[in-house]
Order: sequence, then structure tokens, then C-alpha cells
Amino acid sequence: MKLKIAILACVAALTGCQSLSPQNSASELSGVWQVKSIDGNSTLQRSIVTMDFSQVVSKVVGSTGCNQYSALIETSGHEIKVGQAVMTKMACVPDIASQEQVFLRSLASISHYKMMPEQQITFYDKSSQPRLVIKQLKSE
Repeated sequence: MKLKIAILACVAALTGCQSLSPQNSASELSGVWQVKSIDGNSTLQRSIVTMDFSQVVSKVVGSTGCNQYSALIETSGHEIKVGQAVMTKMACVPDIASQEQVFLRSLASISHYKMMPEQQITFYDKSSQPRLVIKQLKSE
């Protein structure tokens, strides 16, 4: 009887240790993506904003178009929570600096995403307003 209780306790403990990142969401996000629009506005043509989920499932890294950033993430299904980003502090030209700030605010506000046609993903905030649209970059 004690053995059965011990086995049940171990099974319960292991069940409680499930990852917040199911395989389907990790594989959907995996890769390097280019941000095509932020809050409904196209990104500036002379700056490339990226999101790279390929290094570590629980982290996103990339370029704001001027600086490099990194943030921890948690995913569950199509829900996503982004932690506070850390980044380099290079000086940027004013319009790219402005876009960078809008991108970082949008990144921090996303709560869920939807896969779209043509290898695109739209990220939404808690009010289901689209915040970021990304397109997967071709791997070389």
C-alpha cells in the first residue's frame, strides 16, 4: 500500500512539472522572423526589426532596427507572455529610435498570437488588438 501511495505521489509530482511551452507553440514560433508591421504601421524600409525564437524556446532575441534585445518568454498554446527586454544602448536616428520604442511597448503588451497564411504570425494584446505582424525569414 505504501508503495502505491509513493508511486502516485511521484506521478502527481511529475505531472505538476509540465512545461508552459507545449511542443506545438515552440515549433510554430521557431526560427528567425522579420517584423513587418507594428501597431498597424509598416516598419521603416531602412531598418530591419527581427524576432529570433530559434536559440532557446523560453527566450526571444533580435534587432530593434538599431539595438539588439533579448527577453524571456512563456508560451502555452497560442498564449505568450514576454518579460522585460534588455538591450544594447546604441544611439539611433530619431525615426528609428521612435520605431524602436513603439516596438518594445508592443512586444511587452502581446498576450496571444495567430498563425496566418504565407508564413506570417500576428501577435495580439489582451484586448485582441493586433500589435505585431511578423514573417518568417527564409533559412539559408
